[in-house]
Amino acid sequence: DTEAEPRGLGSGVYVRENASGVIDGNDIHHNADTGVKVENFSNPVVTDCHIHDQGMNGGYATTECTGSFSHCRFIANGSTGMKIDLKACPNVFENLFEHNKAVGLLALDGGLGEIYKNTFNKNHSSQVVIITEADPNFYSNTVTSGLKSGIACQEAGKGTLRDNDITDNCLYGIEVDTGSTVMIKE
Repeated sequence: DTEAEPRGLGSGVYVRENASGVIDGNDIHHNADTGVKVENFSNPVVTDCHIHDQGMNGGYATTECTGSFSHCRFIANGSTGMKIDLKACPNVFENLFEHNKAVGLLALDGGLGEIYKNTFNKNHSSQVVIITEADPNFYSNTVTSGLKSGIACQEAGKGTLRDNDITDNCLYGIEVDTGSTVMIKE
């Protein structure tokens, strides 16, 4: 178990340009930008990390990367717990997203991915936001106690929502508006 505390201006861990690797069991915190940023066709495995108190996002998958984030705790980050955009397609499973200053998970600008068996709890806005042509497969998640909607699909967001437990959010369980097309299955 190592502790990453650079307190630098960038990200705690930055994986880019077709890189891969395993990031396992780390405490990644207090970075000005993002805890773990993955981009440009990279494919790392991020597992069993405590990613907290970042200036912006806990995790950020962008620009057609893949890889996985599993068994991590995304807690009290300055913006989102996890952000997925620009055709990134990670597997995000069995994580906890809690007390992030904005949303637990934000998928936007064509972000994809398999998002399953996660817990989203007490994030400071909607728990999950899917916008601007993002199209994730979102299933078997627990989405509870959000200060706004559990899942908000807006601004032409897409996606398949299946077998999620969505309870006790302040506004709507699932909110679909502004040109969004979502498939909701039992």
